[in-house]
Amino acid sequence: MELSTDILSLLQNGAIFLFYVLTLVFTVFTIATTYHWFRFGSSKVINMLSLATFLIVSAPLFITMTLFLSLM
Repeated sequence: MELSTDILSLLQNGAIFLFYVLTLVFTVFTIATTYHWFRFGSSKVINMLSLATFLIVSAPLFITMTLFLSLM
């Protein structure tokens, strides 16, 4: 029984680590993308619409990941 508990603990720690890595990658990607959209984009309105769409689509994904992580 102790072996299965150790494996479960390892999987939980791996999931938490993966969540933090994905959050970091997402944050860096969002900052870089936003910078390039506003620096080299032609229209501020289109840039804001693109950013809003990106964040609206991304938010449910991160909320789902957070909920599943909290249930582990």
